[in-house]
Amino acid sequence: MRSTDRTGGSGWQQAIAGVLLMAAGVVLLLDRRDVIEIGSIWRWAPLILAVIGIFKATASGPKRDVGGGLELMIFALWVVACLHDWNGLTFVNSWPLVFVGVGVKMVVNSLVPPKPKAPKEAKGEGHA
Repeated sequence: MRSTDRTGGSGWQQAIAGVLLMAAGVVLLLDRRDVIEIGSIWRWAPLILAVIGIFKATASGPKRDVGGGLELMIFALWVVACLHDWNGLTFVNSWPLVFVGVGVKMVVNSLVPPKPKAPKEAKGEGHA
């Protein structure tokens, strides 16, 4: 039997999210204690949004949102590209990419089957 949490996500996704959160905490603690120097890691922080997008796109059951997950991943990559000035991209000259991300979400949501509905409990049936 597959483990699921109360929100409909699978157990492995929750475990991965927990491991990532613990790793981030350890890295930040080591930086604060001057054991390591993470320097400009904050310029990579928007990739956290990309990871959230991956979880949204791959979630099982009613929490799955493939289009929204892809939109979040595109947004995160756009922010990182602008912060790092990749190929001359800045927020000023590349803002139309936001339209591309929203368009991707709309197309994917029209092609991917709808999310399964969560089962509803019968009214009037209480547990003793």
